[in-house]
Amino acid sequence: MALRTVAGLRSRVYAAVVRHRDDERDGDALSRLVSDVDSAQDVLLLRCLLPSAVAASVSVAAITTCAILLPTAGFLLAAGLVVVGMVLPAIGAVAAKRMSAGIAPLHAELAVRSLDLVDGRWDLAAFGGTAAAEQRAERVAARLGRSERMAAYTGAVLTGIGILLQGLICVLVTLLAVRAGADGVLVAVLALTALAAFEPVLPLADAAQRWVELWPVARRVAELLKPVASPPRPLPAERIELTGVRVTFGAVVALNDVSFRVEPGRAVAIVGASGAGKARCWRCWPVSYARRPVPYSCRHRGS
Repeated sequence: MALRTVAGLRSRVYAAVVRHRDDERDGDALSRLVSDVDSAQDVLLLRCLLPSAVAASVSVAAITTCAILLPTAGFLLAAGLVVVGMVLPAIGAVAAKRMSAGIAPLHAELAVRSLDLVDGRWDLAAFGGTAAAEQRAERVAARLGRSERMAAYTGAVLTGIGILLQGLICVLVTLLAVRAGADGVLVAVLALTALAAFEPVLPLADAAQRWVELWPVARRVAELLKPVASPPRPLPAERIELTGVRVTFGAVVALNDVSFRVEPGRAVAIVGASGAGKARCWRCWPVSYARRPVPYSCRHRGS
């Protein structure tokens, strides 16, 4: 069932890409889409949703079995599973959310520093700035490494706490069975049931952290799978003029004071490096591609 779901998701995404073929997505967005689909199917489905479903099913069966054989043992096992399967994953999710807020900017900064060293190596060498650029990149890489190690330590600590609770609950269940006068077979059944119940629950702390980290991926894939509207009506072959286009995202300026004119019958190409704002400029044209208003002056047919 899991593999069928994964295959169905990939087919739906590719069909959605065909429906969105006239959308304003650029090459970078389509390249990132491939990675998003892989993350959504391999991590979110197989390592988050499927383990959660298995853990819930096994937990219910184990608690029911222990409650029938010895009610106090069933109550104790339920309490332990709630802590390991809900409280610890919640703590891991909160920690992952806070750490991701600091790790993502470091990844972006490291990418910028790396591009400076690769694309601007000749300029840096000419002006003697290679050593300083390398030092800046190394400092960013060191900060990123510390942040990622801290995130890994948090996951390891939560897993360790879960294993300790697993052993503690198993010992307590065994003691309760012995004090209740259960025979050796019943004691073994209760102890082994409690031990086995925690096995699918322990990975949920790591699954919760992955879910928080990859939730934006799931949102992007879900956005792609939404029904596409009817294609926009193309403009007549008339003059188009843009004046003073400015687009910002918070403190980041995507376009600043961009102006140009396209005369009828002319073909104009907007060229530039990846991320320079080519696609954003296209979305400012007076057609229905623009999904949100931006402050600019536009003239079409001289009006």
